[in-house]
Amino acid sequence: MKPKFQDYEYFEPAFHQILSGIKEMIKQKLYYLADRKWGFKGWVTHPNYCDVHFELTYEDKKTEESYCISGYCDITKGFLISEATFEFDVIDERSKKKIYFKTDIDDRHSLEDIEEAIKLLLKDNRSYRYFCEDYERYMKHTPFEYIKGLLNNHLIDMEEEIFDEDFGATYRYNGEFGEDWLEIVIDDMDINDEDLDVDVLDFINVNVCDRFHFNYSMPYSKEIRSLLPLLKEITIPINDFLIRTNGMYCINKEHHLQRIKALVCIDNGNCIKEVSVEAMYCTECNQYYISEVEYEKLCRKGRICSRVITLMEYKKIAEKGFHSWAEKSLLRSYGYTVNEQDNLTDVERHRILSFVIENGIMKVEEIIYFIEWLINRNTGKNFYNARLKWKMDIDYIRNYKPITGVVKVRDIYRKNIL
Repeated sequence: MKPKFQDYEYFEPAFHQILSGIKEMIKQKLYYLADRKWGFKGWVTHPNYCDVHFELTYEDKKTEESYCISGYCDITKGFLISEATFEFDVIDERSKKKIYFKTDIDDRHSLEDIEEAIKLLLKDNRSYRYFCEDYERYMKHTPFEYIKGLLNNHLIDMEEEIFDEDFGATYRYNGEFGEDWLEIVIDDMDINDEDLDVDVLDFINVNVCDRFHFNYSMPYSKEIRSLLPLLKEITIPINDFLIRTNGMYCINKEHHLQRIKALVCIDNGNCIKEVSVEAMYCTECNQYYISEVEYEKLCRKGRICSRVITLMEYKKIAEKGFHSWAEKSLLRSYGYTVNEQDNLTDVERHRILSFVIENGIMKVEEIIYFIEWLINRNTGKNFYNARLKWKMDIDYIRNYKPITGVVKVRDIYRKNIL
């Protein structure tokens, strides 16, 4: 039975009186506890960065009383609360029994008085101050830009886990930066069955200790996938160019270079291993660029097992067409030379020639034909030592034995050494 209008008029003043009493009790309790050590936590969810889900908690260990205030606020507007839940587990002074009290308030007028008491709790609150510092770090531009900065500057190393499924794969990255803990998941699951109730989501979780949390999830997120070149270490294949340059730009000025963490295979004389290096990648040209500084670092670790050319050489090749690149440039790009300046030993030259053959870069007949061409072309006295080395290399190639055991390192093959 619906109450009559006069009944509503009768109960409305009593209701407001009860609500006013509750608000006054909460406010007085918060003022009383203003000097206590409250813990503050905050959650930020994309894209409403200003709408912070907060939680303030305090526990009295002597009386075992506990207090919790949770809700939503805008800290950019002086902690303006839009809604709040007050949960108190306290001792009743009359009965001396523990009672549980909970109320939700979402009326701005009702929250205004209590808000002042909450601000007093936060005035010298250390955990809230730390939260504001974390919030400023991540939200100064956008969380994505901040995370990109960490990855770009190699301030955080992300460990990759790949989960293969029947319909695709899920890539999960975890890393730490100081107190920051990041989790990034990129889901490439390809599920077309409409009967399967499956959400394919990319997401980022950020946790700074227990005080700051950022979460973002969305199907096939462009923002999250833009982080992939920085997250994924890309192995540069042995048949690709590694272009040395001091000016990190593509020869096509309209193209955009992406900063990547690349894995380059290095032959240190004993084995071939992958070494991480900072590089740039042009998605349009499918070419890799490396600075002279990074190139020198790699050279100190061993021989680079990819084709390395200068930017000027690359420009000439691009102008004439990649099909016109002579075997001289091809062998030279893998480190083969007989000049006295590089002064490679016989073993080093033969290891390069073996590497070129084992990986199908050039055939034995092609190498012999080309080295004989070099001998016939360079007949002067100045090339006497070079001709001796070339003839020795031809003998080595002619006596080259087929490989009986092969070890594959991604795109690189190496003869077993017993």
